[in-house]
Amino acid sequence: FAAAQGSLALGQWQDHLPYQQGISVTQSNEKIIYSTGLSVFSIDKAEGSVTFLSKVNGLSDIGIEKVRYDSFNDQLFIIYDNSNIDIVKDDQVINIANIAATTSITSNKKVNDIFFFNSETSYFAADFGIISFNNQDFNFGSTILTGVPINQITQKGSIVYAASQEGIYYIDVQLENNIADFSKWKLLGPEEGLPSLYNAQSVVNHKGSIYIGAESSLYKENNGLFSWSELHAEDD
Repeated sequence: FAAAQGSLALGQWQDHLPYQQGISVTQSNEKIIYSTGLSVFSIDKAEGSVTFLSKVNGLSDIGIEKVRYDSFNDQLFIIYDNSNIDIVKDDQVINIANIAATTSITSNKKVNDIFFFNSETSYFAADFGIISFNNQDFNFGSTILTGVPINQITQKGSIVYAASQEGIYYIDVQLENNIADFSKWKLLGPEEGLPSLYNAQSVVNHKGSIYIGAESSLYKENNGLFSWSELHAEDD
């Protein structure tokens, strides 16, 4: 048997996008959310059912770089390679185009990651620096021009860590009121067990310890000091 027509009505479109290559993955309590460069799909953990989301049915752009789930506010952040951002909340897509549209930043505006500091505040790690963002009213706060690309951000207690090409910068937000002044940020180095020169691609807080991915090495923090570390299955 053969059919010349599908179930779509005249004037309707259906997407046929590739899903074999993964770009980024995140999760909520109920779903695993997986993205390609063109679309996002989520897998229900209990039922195994799959839902798809792309520009055809709601997203504002293509070229997805990162997906990150904000568990504080039950919403999904989608970061595109042109600095455009979508927030998916309650089946609604809210487009945040401020970074992509701004003319005040003349350098590369690429957004590399986002870190959710608490229910109200998140930080975007970008090639030009760090931007604070209100996760509830969707307004931007202070912009920290670092002069060096920021790859990733994390937190331990009141200390915020930023991974950059020059190493790990950090600041205690309880002790410093003006975190927008990048001269207040300090650089982790030999005194903390790290090299004097290193390119930090990533920094995460895993079970209360800070891990740094620097070039081909992994460093784990213990009581403020870092040492080379090898992850084992029990660390996952």
